[in-house]
Amino acid sequence: IYLIHSSDNIIQNNIIGLSPQCDKKMPNQYGIYLQSSNNNMIGGKAFIDNNKNINDPTGDKGTVDPVFVRPLYGNIISGNISNGINFKYSRYNNIMGNFVGTDCFGLLNFGNGKNGIYFENSDLNSIIGCGVDSNPFIYYNVSCWNKHNGIHIHNSNFSTVQGNFLGIDSHNSGAAQNLNGLKV
Repeated sequence: IYLIHSSDNIIQNNIIGLSPQCDKKMPNQYGIYLQSSNNNMIGGKAFIDNNKNINDPTGDKGTVDPVFVRPLYGNIISGNISNGINFKYSRYNNIMGNFVGTDCFGLLNFGNGKNGIYFENSDLNSIIGCGVDSNPFIYYNVSCWNKHNGIHIHNSNFSTVQGNFLGIDSHNSGAAQNLNGLKV
């Protein structure tokens, strides 16, 4: 998906770089590439678990063990030749609830050939999983098994990276290493 000079778009619930069953690579050069594109959403916040509980996968706000699943609006962006998500000269964009470098369940290695998420000359962007007071974790990004970095922010100011899984699988149960989790 390539956006150039495009604003106010929403990219949700796509499988990019893998087969529809998420069991084999079907690589693109890049998964999602934004150039000079502002105020776009990649993924989103909404969540529905197997019991149709909206935004509450554990049932009672932390009183039971968490259940980690792919957020409803999240994209799978894996197996691509270069970066999974690439921003260049793009501002005010949000990345929420995506699995980058994994299968559809966030448990198998389908890393991108370079970085999971890469910002270049792109100020004021956010990679948000959850706020510190959010309970339970409901729209975290997972960026793992990428050949370079889970997230690489280069020459980009005022970026926010919060509440994400970098170098660990979506169930928070096993190592899924990038070269570096976060490089700024």
